[in-house]
Amino acid sequence: MTPTDLTFDQCKAIAIFAFHMMVADHKAVQAEVRRVDWLEKQLGVEGKIAPAEYFAEPDIALFPDSRSRVALLAELYQVALADGYEHPDEHALLKRLIKAFLLPSITMSALNDWAHRPADSRPPLFEAVPLH
Repeated sequence: MTPTDLTFDQCKAIAIFAFHMMVADHKAVQAEVRRVDWLEKQLGVEGKIAPAEYFAEPDIALFPDSRSRVALLAELYQVALADGYEHPDEHALLKRLIKAFLLPSITMSALNDWAHRPADSRPPLFEAVPLH
């Protein structure tokens, strides 16, 4: 999924969720900061999110279909794993969103497998993760 497939509000929400993931373990290591900065640039929202917006969790209703939900979760996995370790609080945020999105376990298993592969050997997201 590319930024052209997403609305501006979805792009902002992904960036804000990524920020929440970055600080979920109560620290932000350089690899996570770089990933979030890169993501904001890719999504076209760099400098377009008011500081106060980072403190409120975006509405998950902005992600109404499996494709947008998996795209969000894939980005969050990449932030969580940027430092090489998925902290329990990062895992809790992912689990909460997964539960709210009601995604099938086969989709989540494939997404987890995809996210834990080295970035240079990952297939394209929607080839690796079935949508149901």
